[in-house]
Amino acid sequence: MFARALKKLRRAVKQLLPYGVVRAIYSRSSPSRNIVRDILPYAVAKRIWQERRVDFAALARKYDDVARSIASKVRSGAKVRVLFLVTNASIFPAKPLCEAMLQDAFFDVRVLAIPDLRWRFGNPSKAMQDCFAALSTVVAADRLAIAKKDAQGQWQDELSSADIVVFPLPYLDVYDGAFSPRRAAEGEFLPVCVNYGYYRSIYDRTLMADEFYAFMWKAMFECEATLAEYRAVSLTGGDNAVLTGYVKMDALAAVAPVRHSRKRILLALHHSVSNGTNDMLALANIARYEDFFMALPDRYPEIDFVLRPHPFLLKILSSRFLWGERKTERYFAALRAKPNVIWSDGADYLREFAESDACIQDCGSYLVEYFYTKKPCCYMLKSPHDIEEKFAPLGRHCLAHCYIAYDERAIDEFIKHVVMEADDPMMPRREAFAGTVMLNYPHAANVALECIKRTLKP
Repeated sequence: MFARALKKLRRAVKQLLPYGVVRAIYSRSSPSRNIVRDILPYAVAKRIWQERRVDFAALARKYDDVARSIASKVRSGAKVRVLFLVTNASIFPAKPLCEAMLQDAFFDVRVLAIPDLRWRFGNPSKAMQDCFAALSTVVAADRLAIAKKDAQGQWQDELSSADIVVFPLPYLDVYDGAFSPRRAAEGEFLPVCVNYGYYRSIYDRTLMADEFYAFMWKAMFECEATLAEYRAVSLTGGDNAVLTGYVKMDALAAVAPVRHSRKRILLALHHSVSNGTNDMLALANIARYEDFFMALPDRYPEIDFVLRPHPFLLKILSSRFLWGERKTERYFAALRAKPNVIWSDGADYLREFAESDACIQDCGSYLVEYFYTKKPCCYMLKSPHDIEEKFAPLGRHCLAHCYIAYDERAIDEFIKHVVMEADDPMMPRREAFAGTVMLNYPHAANVALECIKRTLKP
């Protein structure tokens, strides 16, 4: 009760702080030049500038003109130039669409590793190099580049040479001005997004209601439920939405799992720890199960645990306001050293999905994604209140087909009975439910590609 009250208080304080202060805390973007906006309370400034900055109906008409111009170039024999932006190789939701376009002569495809500017006190260079290195194993060298700065220290313009730009994350504060979707208002390219997560929470509505989606020419959505959520909150009324299915998960179908003699559990841990960067969601249980997770591999030596932390979990825990760098490093080093723990932090986690026998998690998108395996899932929640307070109707339906754990005992019961004894009473209805969220699987990328081609083909 106290924790929920504290969260509400922090949210209220954030809304009252000057916009410039909040921006400085949460973003590494270039300093703002809008003094009036920066001194207004965050909630007021955000609403005013969101409502007045762009006429999105006029922007949609502009996109129609741009699309006609691109179609005219195609008639003259040109290819459609598509630029995929990527901040983290493990967060490349449009990868199946990229691969489909690479096989289609209609498109000329490039992939660009760009900085993620949300981490105010970090240098994005190493993350970009890591992203580039990981992408280089799956993208041909002549199709891949890394963002660079000019002599004045500004990020070089890459967007103006593209006809279509595909954005990886629905957060405007990720992008430096050189890569911002806002540039589409003045530019001659068409912005597209493929969702990096399968939307299922109440928090997701704040994303869908934000400007990022309103700037998109085409926004690809997963199923009727998420499309309905978007239409209800979108600044465009959902007019720029396309129902394609979940493009990201197409890649699972291509994974040929290796058979293992031992049971294998995927332990997937989210980053939304209390007092972290997303108190609105606050799904993570790492803090309260710190000792339990450490002891789990020792208590079940006959099981292999695939430990998959969210890409941002260690970074957030390393904050001096949480665990700090030393404790975070020592904790996960000790876990990784256990003989039946398999560490997973690579760009592609779908093999872990395919080769696991079950999943224990408190993640966001994984809640829906793991249904694509049709295997049992134990979802960790702090209390029954979380279901109504944090999850949209789709998320609640998903949870109704998971084994819910509010404490350590329930996790143990899941491991002992469902995993080890294969006593899985939810299996029939879980498999039936999975079909309702796997729209167009494994061809969602082709649906998205054909939608784009129909518009631009002369």
